[in-house]
Amino acid sequence: MKKIGILSGTFDPIHDGHLNFAIEAIEKCNLDKVFFLAEPRPRRKQGVKAFEHRIAMINLALKHNKKFGSVILEQARFTPRSTLPLLRSRFKGAQLFMLMGDDMLDHLASWPNVAELVNSVHFIIGTRKRSVDEIEKLISALERTRGLKFEYTVFKASGSELASSSVRLSLRRSQIPSGINSDVLKYIEENSLYSLSAK
Repeated sequence: MKKIGILSGTFDPIHDGHLNFAIEAIEKCNLDKVFFLAEPRPRRKQGVKAFEHRIAMINLALKHNKKFGSVILEQARFTPRSTLPLLRSRFKGAQLFMLMGDDMLDHLASWPNVAELVNSVHFIIGTRKRSVDEIEKLISALERTRGLKFEYTVFKASGSELASSSVRLSLRRSQIPSGINSDVLKYIEENSLYSLSAK
Protein backbone atom coordinates (compact mmCIF):
# COMPACT_ATOMS: atom_id res chain seq x y z
CA MET A 1 0.00 0.00 0.00
CA LYS A 2 1.39 3.37 -0.99
CA LYS A 3 1.75 6.06 1.64
CA ILE A 4 0.65 9.43 0.27
CA GLY A 5 1.04 12.71 2.12
CA ILE A 6 -1.28 15.64 1.50
CA LEU A 7 -0.12 19.13 2.47
CA SER A 8 -3.04 21.51 2.10
CA GLY A 9 -2.68 25.25 2.49
CA THR A 10 -2.84 28.69 0.98
CA PHE A 11 0.79 28.80 -0.24
CA ASP A 12 0.75 32.56 -0.63
CA PRO A 13 3.59 32.13 -1.51
CA ILE A 14 5.11 28.67 -1.07
CA HIS A 15 8.47 28.78 0.78
CA ASP A 16 11.22 26.55 2.14
CA GLY A 17 9.34 25.96 5.39
CA HIS A 18 6.64 24.11 3.45
CA LEU A 19 9.21 22.11 1.50
CA ASN A 20 11.33 21.20 4.54
CA PHE A 21 8.25 20.03 6.42
CA ALA A 22 7.27 17.79 3.50
CA ILE A 23 10.80 16.35 3.22
CA GLU A 24 10.92 15.54 6.94
CA ALA A 25 7.44 13.99 6.80
CA ILE A 26 8.59 11.73 3.96
CA GLU A 27 11.62 10.64 5.98
CA LYS A 28 9.90 10.16 9.34
CA CYS A 29 6.80 8.35 8.03
CA ASN A 30 8.34 6.61 5.02
CA LEU A 31 5.97 8.31 2.59
CA ASP A 32 6.10 7.54 -1.11
CA LYS A 33 5.21 11.09 -2.10
CA VAL A 34 3.77 14.35 -0.77
CA PHE A 35 1.19 16.22 -2.84
CA PHE A 36 0.67 19.94 -2.27
CA LEU A 37 -3.00 20.91 -2.34
CA ALA A 38 -3.74 24.62 -2.61
CA GLU A 39 -7.13 25.79 -1.39
CA PRO A 40 -8.76 28.15 -3.94
CA ARG A 41 -10.69 30.18 -1.33
CA PRO A 42 -9.08 29.70 2.08
CA ARG A 43 -11.12 30.32 5.21
CA ARG A 44 -10.15 33.17 7.53
CA LYS A 45 -7.84 34.75 4.91
CA GLN A 46 -8.50 37.83 2.82
CA GLY A 47 -6.65 39.30 -0.15
CA VAL A 48 -5.05 36.01 -1.20
CA LYS A 49 -3.31 36.04 -4.57
CA ALA A 50 -5.09 34.45 -7.53
CA PHE A 51 -5.25 30.66 -7.47
CA GLU A 52 -3.46 30.43 -10.81
CA HIS A 53 -0.46 32.35 -9.47
CA ARG A 54 -0.24 30.19 -6.35
CA ILE A 55 -0.42 26.98 -8.41
CA ALA A 56 2.29 28.26 -10.76
CA MET A 57 4.58 29.04 -7.81
CA ILE A 58 3.94 25.61 -6.27
CA ASN A 59 4.86 23.85 -9.51
CA LEU A 60 8.06 25.88 -9.81
CA ALA A 61 9.08 25.05 -6.24
CA LEU A 62 8.39 21.32 -6.63
CA LYS A 63 9.82 20.61 -10.07
CA HIS A 64 13.22 19.32 -8.94
CA ASN A 65 11.99 16.80 -6.35
CA LYS A 66 10.41 13.57 -7.64
CA LYS A 67 8.93 12.92 -4.18
CA PHE A 68 6.74 16.02 -4.55
CA GLY A 69 3.62 16.56 -6.62
CA SER A 70 0.66 18.91 -6.77
CA VAL A 71 -3.01 18.11 -6.96
CA ILE A 72 -5.97 20.34 -7.82
CA LEU A 73 -9.51 19.61 -6.68
CA GLU A 74 -12.53 21.29 -8.24
CA GLN A 75 -13.74 22.85 -5.01
CA ALA A 76 -13.74 26.43 -3.82
CA ARG A 77 -13.43 25.36 -0.18
CA PHE A 78 -12.46 22.08 1.41
CA THR A 79 -14.45 20.12 3.98
CA PRO A 80 -13.84 16.60 5.30
CA ARG A 81 -17.15 15.31 3.91
CA SER A 82 -16.68 16.63 0.37
CA THR A 83 -12.90 16.61 0.01
CA LEU A 84 -12.01 13.24 1.53
CA PRO A 85 -13.89 11.17 -1.09
CA LEU A 86 -12.14 13.10 -3.85
CA LEU A 87 -8.72 12.37 -2.36
CA ARG A 88 -9.60 8.70 -1.87
CA SER A 89 -10.66 8.51 -5.51
CA ARG A 90 -7.52 10.29 -6.71
CA PHE A 91 -5.23 8.04 -4.66
CA LYS A 92 -7.09 4.73 -4.74
CA GLY A 93 -5.73 2.08 -2.41
CA ALA A 94 -3.25 4.45 -0.75
CA GLN A 95 -2.92 5.22 2.93
CA LEU A 96 -3.44 8.96 3.36
CA PHE A 97 -1.33 11.14 5.64
CA MET A 98 -2.50 14.70 6.30
CA LEU A 99 0.33 17.18 6.92
CA MET A 100 -0.53 20.25 8.96
CA GLY A 101 0.99 22.95 11.12
CA ASP A 102 0.13 23.10 14.79
CA ASP A 103 -2.03 26.21 14.22
CA MET A 104 -4.57 24.04 12.37
CA LEU A 105 -5.32 22.14 15.57
CA ASP A 106 -6.93 25.26 16.99
CA HIS A 107 -9.65 25.01 14.33
CA LEU A 108 -9.84 21.26 13.82
CA ALA A 109 -12.52 20.65 16.43
CA SER A 110 -14.87 23.09 14.68
CA TRP A 111 -14.58 21.43 11.27
CA PRO A 112 -17.83 19.80 10.12
CA ASN A 113 -17.67 15.99 10.02
CA VAL A 114 -14.19 16.05 11.53
CA ALA A 115 -14.64 12.53 12.95
CA GLU A 116 -14.76 11.13 9.42
CA LEU A 117 -11.41 12.75 8.66
CA VAL A 118 -9.80 11.66 11.94
CA ASN A 119 -10.89 8.07 11.35
CA SER A 120 -9.50 8.03 7.81
CA VAL A 121 -6.05 9.61 7.87
CA HIS A 122 -2.80 9.68 9.82
CA PHE A 123 -1.91 13.24 10.83
CA ILE A 124 1.64 14.55 10.54
CA ILE A 125 1.89 17.69 12.65
CA GLY A 126 4.78 20.12 12.39
CA THR A 127 5.19 22.33 15.44
CA ARG A 128 5.90 26.01 15.11
CA LYS A 129 4.85 27.94 18.20
CA ARG A 130 4.15 25.00 20.51
CA SER A 131 6.32 22.22 21.89
CA VAL A 132 5.75 18.58 20.98
CA ASP A 133 4.51 18.00 24.54
CA GLU A 134 1.94 20.79 24.22
CA ILE A 135 0.65 19.32 20.96
CA GLU A 136 0.27 15.87 22.51
CA LYS A 137 -1.71 17.35 25.42
CA LEU A 138 -3.93 19.30 23.03
CA ILE A 139 -4.68 16.17 21.00
CA SER A 140 -5.45 14.22 24.18
CA ALA A 141 -7.92 16.95 25.19
CA LEU A 142 -9.57 16.77 21.76
CA GLU A 143 -9.84 13.00 22.06
CA ARG A 144 -11.49 13.27 25.49
CA THR A 145 -13.91 16.08 24.67
CA ARG A 146 -14.90 14.98 21.15
CA GLY A 147 -14.59 11.20 21.45
CA LEU A 148 -11.99 11.11 18.70
CA LYS A 149 -8.99 8.83 18.32
CA PHE A 150 -6.07 10.32 16.40
CA GLU A 151 -3.30 8.49 14.63
CA TYR A 152 -0.53 11.04 14.44
CA THR A 153 3.17 11.85 14.25
CA VAL A 154 4.39 15.16 15.65
CA PHE A 155 7.80 16.79 15.39
CA LYS A 156 9.52 20.16 15.40
CA ALA A 157 9.90 20.96 11.73
CA SER A 158 13.11 22.63 10.58
CA GLY A 159 12.49 26.02 9.03
CA SER A 160 9.33 26.37 11.11
CA GLU A 161 10.24 30.02 11.75
CA LEU A 162 9.50 30.78 8.09
CA ALA A 163 6.06 32.15 7.24
CA SER A 164 4.38 33.36 4.08
CA SER A 165 3.42 36.58 5.89
CA SER A 166 7.08 37.45 6.55
CA VAL A 167 7.95 36.68 2.91
CA ARG A 168 5.19 39.02 1.75
CA LEU A 169 6.34 41.73 4.17
CA SER A 170 9.90 41.58 2.86
CA LEU A 171 8.68 41.83 -0.72
CA ARG A 172 6.49 44.82 0.11
CA ARG A 173 9.59 46.48 1.51
CA SER A 174 11.48 45.67 -1.73
CA GLN A 175 13.74 43.29 0.19
CA ILE A 176 14.83 39.85 -0.99
CA PRO A 177 13.18 37.38 1.39
CA SER A 178 15.07 34.42 2.78
CA GLY A 179 13.77 30.89 2.43
CA ILE A 180 12.19 31.12 -0.99
CA ASN A 181 12.99 29.23 -4.18
CA SER A 182 14.83 31.29 -6.80
CA ASP A 183 12.40 30.28 -9.57
CA VAL A 184 9.47 31.29 -7.37
CA LEU A 185 11.12 34.62 -6.60
CA LYS A 186 11.68 35.24 -10.31
CA TYR A 187 8.00 34.47 -10.99
CA ILE A 188 6.96 36.90 -8.24
CA GLU A 189 9.11 39.64 -9.72
CA GLU A 190 7.93 39.02 -13.30
CA ASN A 191 4.29 39.16 -12.24
CA SER A 192 4.65 42.05 -9.76
CA LEU A 193 3.17 39.99 -6.93
CA TYR A 194 3.16 41.22 -3.32
CA SER A 195 4.92 44.50 -4.06
CA LEU A 196 3.16 47.80 -3.31
CA SER A 197 3.01 48.49 -7.05
CA ALA A 198 1.39 45.14 -7.84
CA LYS A 199 -1.85 45.34 -9.75
